[in-house]
Amino acid sequence: MATISVIYDALDRERKYQDSKWGTIKEHPHTVGEWLLIVQGELDEAINAWQKGKGDAGALEELLQVMAVCRACFEQCGVVERAQIIGTTHA
Repeated sequence: MATISVIYDALDRERKYQDSKWGTIKEHPHTVGEWLLIVQGELDEAINAWQKGKGDAGALEELLQVMAVCRACFEQCGVVERAQIIGTTHA
């Protein structure tokens, strides 16, 4: 089991990698809808990795990319928390 610190460190490294490969979100901004399509593509890659015999490790590598893309979306577009959507603090 990974600690939250290990997860955040890996996520930071993946975000830096993505920025170096694709450019920063400031250089290449996207709409939320475009981010969703990118996330879907990365999620499809995770599913394909698992199905095609790369197993959990292959899927987890791809899921890290999913998380990093989601984080990039939040960094660019902001965060709307659940309570802000439904107007309550209940889960």
